[in-house]
Amino acid sequence: APDGTAGADYSAFITTTGGFGSPDIFTLVAGSLPDGLVMDSSFGVQSTLIHGVPTTQGTSTFTVQVEDQSGTATQEFSITVNAPVPLEITLPGPVAKSGVVGEFYFQNLFASGGQTPYEWSITGGQLPPGLGLVSAQNGNRIEGTPTTAGTFVFTLTVMDQLGQQASQETSITIN
Repeated sequence: APDGTAGADYSAFITTTGGFGSPDIFTLVAGSLPDGLVMDSSFGVQSTLIHGVPTTQGTSTFTVQVEDQSGTATQEFSITVNAPVPLEITLPGPVAKSGVVGEFYFQNLFASGGQTPYEWSITGGQLPPGLGLVSAQNGNRIEGTPTTAGTFVFTLTVMDQLGQQASQETSITIN
């Protein structure tokens, strides 16, 4: 079966050929799937699906048995789960877009790598007065109506579900 990455969605089909009668029924008969993955007893007529989000790095070996009206067959498989992709802040950069006193402001926050969902925080410095960090299902952002002019420097930190963290010093200038 194809390799996976810890913290990233995984899916792989196992399919059969030949045999008689349907659907084929798949069973795990030895070993174990990587933590976080499951195998359906069937997916369609002659296949099964291994899916989920693997949580632990390493190689797992397992044996799958398939059964139809003509009998059974077994085959050994292995899945290697690679280390999670490093977490990094992709937006904003070191300088966020500027704003104007009294005018609504927003800056979307994006990260990549790691395992979602992400948790954002300000871990140093301060946002411009009137702005706050908003965490919502439809996106994480800094928003509000700034009340004070100046350049404000703060540390933006993101943490993923695996405990990885990434931080970046960012500034916002309010005119």
